[in-house]
This record gives sequence, C-alpha cells and structure tokens, in this order.
Amino acid sequence: MLSLMRKHAGSWMLKAVLGLIALTFVFWGVGSSFKDDKGVVATVNGDRITRGQFDQVHRLLRENYRRQAQESGNEELLKSMNLPKMAVDQLIDSLLWTQKAQKLGMQVSQNELSQIIASDPMFSSMGRFNEARYEQVLRHYGYSRAEFEQATRDSLLAAKVQRLVAASTSVSDDEAWAWYRWTNRKVSVDFVTFDPARYQDITVGDEELADYFKANEQNYLTEPMIRVAYLFFNPDDFKAGIKVQEQEIERQYQMDISHFDLPKTVEARHILLNVDETADEQSVEQIRQQALALAHSAREGADFAELAKEHSQCPSAQQGGYLGEFEHDSMVKPFSDAAFAMKEGEISDPVRTLFGWHVIKVEKTNEARVKPLDEVRETISAQIATRRAQEMAYDAALRAVDVSLGVWSMDETAKTIGLKTSATDFFAANSPPQGIKSADLFSKAAFELREQAFSRIVEAPEGYYFMQALERKPSSIPEFEQVKEKVRADLIAKKQLEMAAQQAQAFADALDQEQNLDALALKHGLEIKTTGLFERNRPIPEIGFEPDVALAAFALSEQAPFTKKAVEGKGLFHVLRLADQAFPGEKDFEREKDMIVSQLLEVKRREQVDSLGDQLRAQADIAVESRYSF
Repeated sequence: MLSLMRKHAGSWMLKAVLGLIALTFVFWGVGSSFKDDKGVVATVNGDRITRGQFDQVHRLLRENYRRQAQESGNEELLKSMNLPKMAVDQLIDSLLWTQKAQKLGMQVSQNELSQIIASDPMFSSMGRFNEARYEQVLRHYGYSRAEFEQATRDSLLAAKVQRLVAASTSVSDDEAWAWYRWTNRKVSVDFVTFDPARYQDITVGDEELADYFKANEQNYLTEPMIRVAYLFFNPDDFKAGIKVQEQEIERQYQMDISHFDLPKTVEARHILLNVDETADEQSVEQIRQQALALAHSAREGADFAELAKEHSQCPSAQQGGYLGEFEHDSMVKPFSDAAFAMKEGEISDPVRTLFGWHVIKVEKTNEARVKPLDEVRETISAQIATRRAQEMAYDAALRAVDVSLGVWSMDETAKTIGLKTSATDFFAANSPPQGIKSADLFSKAAFELREQAFSRIVEAPEGYYFMQALERKPSSIPEFEQVKEKVRADLIAKKQLEMAAQQAQAFADALDQEQNLDALALKHGLEIKTTGLFERNRPIPEIGFEPDVALAAFALSEQAPFTKKAVEGKGLFHVLRLADQAFPGEKDFEREKDMIVSQLLEVKRREQVDSLGDQLRAQADIAVESRYSF
C-alpha cells in the first residue's frame, strides 16, 4: 500500500491533462493518421472510435514503450504488453469520461483552453507562449488548430469530471495515524521450521506408483505443439530507400533543441582531508590549517597531483586527486559552488563539506552550450530514418493483415504483397522455434491461435511478425513406463511435503495447548531461530521474502502470540511466536502527517476515479469490431 501511495503522490490529474497534450506530439506523422476516418474500431454509446484514432494511439504507445525498453535495457517489457488492446482501452476510457462530462453539462471555456495550451513548454519560446511556435508545431504534425483544440477540450472535460469525483474525498487525522501506525509497525518472531527434506525414509511400490500416475495422469501430458507460417517485417529492410531531407533534420533539431543543451562542466582535482562528523571545533580548525598549508604549497609551485597522492584521503588520490569532468549537481553543493566559481588553473582555499576539507584545483571549464546542428546532424538523420523505417514496416504488416481478410492462406497473402512465406516445424510453448530473436513472444502469440487462424501483428524489438497457425498437435498422455521415474520422484516429494505439513500442524496444535515454545521445541529436537525486528513487506531475516509468513507474523499480538496454523513458505513449514514488536511514535507521525494525509488523499481520490471509471464501462453500450478484440 505504501508503494501505491508513492505511486499516486503528486497532482496526477494535472499531469494527466498535460501528458495527453504532450504525447500527441511525441512522434512524427501521428497527426496525419488522426485524419483517417476510414474504418470503425469501436462504438461507445453510439459515438465512433475510428481506425485513424486507433493507429495514432497504438503507434504512440508502441514507440513510447519501445523507447522505455531501450533506455531501461528491459527488452521483456514490450513482450509482456498487448499494446493494441491497450490502445483500444485507452480510447474507450477517454471517450467515456468525455461523455460523462457532457451529460453533467460541463464545458471548457476559451480562457481555460488558452491557459492549458499556453502552459505547455512545447509551445514556448524563451519561457513564454509563442503564437508562431504554436502554429509551427501544429503544422509540423499535420494538425489544424480546430482539431488540436477540440482534442484538448475533450481531455480537459475528462479531467474536470474526474476532479469533481475526487473533490468529495477526505482523510481524517485518525485515519492517517492508524495508517501510519499500521504501516510502520515492526515485529520480531521466534520460529521453528519443518523441512520436507528431513523425511528420507519414504518408499513407494510399483502398484502405488501406477495408481498415482492414473490419478494424476493429466500432470504428465506431453506439451501441445504447433506449426505456423509467418511473414517478418524487419525495419532494417526499409532503410535503404529512405532519404532524409535537410529540412526534416533542421525541423527536428528545432523541435528537440532542448535535448541538445550541454550544461557547464568543470574538470578538477582535489585534496581531501577527512573530518569526523563528531569532531570538536578545535580539531576541525586544525585540519583546516593543514588544508590551507597544502593550498599555499600548490600556489607556490608544488605539483598539485603529487600533493594529492601524498596527502589526500579520497580514493582519487591514486590519480593525483583527478575527479574528471562533472556537472554542478553531480557533486555536493559546497564543493560545486566553489569549483564552478573558479577560473582555470585556480587553486581554492579550503572548502568544507560533509566529507571534510577540500583543496580544489580547476583544470578546465567548459561553458554551457547548445550542440550545433552539424554536431548532431547524423544522429538526428539516423533517428528519423529509424523511426520512418519502423513505421513503414508496421504499415507493411498492416497491409498484410488487410489482405489476409480476403484469402485463406498465408501463401496467398504473401503472394499478393510480393513476399515469401516462412514456416516453422512443430514446436512446443516451452521450446520455441530456432532462428527467431524474440522466440518467447513469437511462441506466445502462436499458441493463442486456432488452427488456420491469422494472428494480430506481433510486435517485437526486432520488427513485426504476422502469422497463421497451420497445424496443431494436442497434448497426449504418455505411457506409464516412459515417465515412471518422474512419477516416483513426484510421489515421494508429495509424501515428504505432507509429512512436514502434518508434523508442523501437530506441533502448532500442541503449542496452542502448552503455550511454551521453548519446552516443546526441546522435546521434539527442533532449533528455535529468531528473526529480529523487521518491517512489513520486507524480507524476513533467516527466512527471506515470504509474504504468507510475513502476513502471519504481523497478525500476531500479545493476546495471540502463537500461530495456530503452520505457515508454508517455499516448501517449508514454520510455526511462529511473537518475540517483540515496535511501533512508531506520535512525534514521528506529526513530522510526516501532512505528507501522509496528502498521499492517502491521492490514493483515495484515484480509487474513487477508478471506481467510477469501472462503473461507466459496466453501464456503457460498447461494441468493438471483431478484428480489434485483441
């Protein structure tokens, strides 16, 4: 819950409105697709969502999440998302909120519209809204003023009704205190563990094995298999024919000019003399005098790097105190303030930071500047070409989808668009075909298909797949002899688990009667371990991250200090006793109360808005075209 509070902290509603406006312009070409009203994706209470709107939002989501995946290095991110469905859902939700606002008679004044547009930095020049820039940006993305301002009105209407819903929510001090106390309670437990591996004297006969196999034969089914034909649309294949015009590069450079800002940097060395945080004033001054003497020696001509090697107590001493090139915010403030105020070659008086006294020598200063177009021309050109190649590959995949609606096979589809079909051998979900980079993603999409059915466009980091399921082999039950040893291992493991569970529960029942963990553990030859105090939703010392065990531990109290049921965690069974607990103080709460009330309020508001959103969906007449029912 705490993470949820942090997640929703801040003025999410305003961010949502500005986000909708900003996202409209993240990528090239989205404006033109908005105008394409051919085809209906869905109707919501009679209002249409067009194919053009779907393409716009889908393209935006795809590029946004691809960028996130590249920046984070988490290529699995894209594989886990059904972006076409996400696009349809977002369009439906947006329309539902706009409709609700209209039913309530809400309106957006021209002044409100002007203010929100003027607040967007994309339309600003020198920190102020610029009418010419506004027109330039709209033309760049293929919007008319009317189209863009209507879309912005709709976003503001949705935000208004959400704000109305949220305004009725409040959080009392008692609620905040109860939440703070619950969240910040710590417990320590004593526990004994029953490990199934202790029970090694378990034997099973062939007849028992056969009976177990018969009763559980579904557990030994062979994996279903599938064979598919597919087309792969690789963006790299489209790059050769792309020519990026100089005016496109210049326009993109101007649009992204803030991305090319280089802040002022300093290249410096330093000598650090550590000062203990608890040192008295006399000791602090004594070390300052030492630093002052070193600064004087350096100014008199002593080699600063050699002085650093001999006297500095920073790891950089080995490099003669060299810190490299750094921005202002990358160092502690007193150090940066001094270094950035100095000239090249200058040596500072001692500077005090939380680490101690520093003597700084500035080697070089690099003034803030904007990278000129010549310096980034090739990068921008490559970005434009890559983005356009991705769009062209996706458009080609869309054409294949359209063609497939009128034919029966992937071969016919491929022939119509001048491509050659590829086909896999039979493969199982847990052993995808070779030669496909995003094999898991490919396999997942394949196994969602009925035989002879065509897939959706499967988006992968390397490109787009479009496939048809050719033939499936269902699961089958193997002969007993083929899996006999696996059955044996499974049955023994099951009996060991049952034995541990029974022994642990018998121990818990006896503890409930005797109320003496120490005596009972001694009687059964069990070791008692203690966790020490730990927080909710954190790994448990001696046990690890076990949510069920933590839940049981935090359910204990002075009135009920023992678990009445053995608690399982990763195949082990534990019986717990409350050893200690600690609660936060009211003084700590008072320091954080305003923040907690604010965070709880944000959570409750979001829950209110989400709840109404769910109601709007449940009550709406929503019809999604079959080909978009992802």
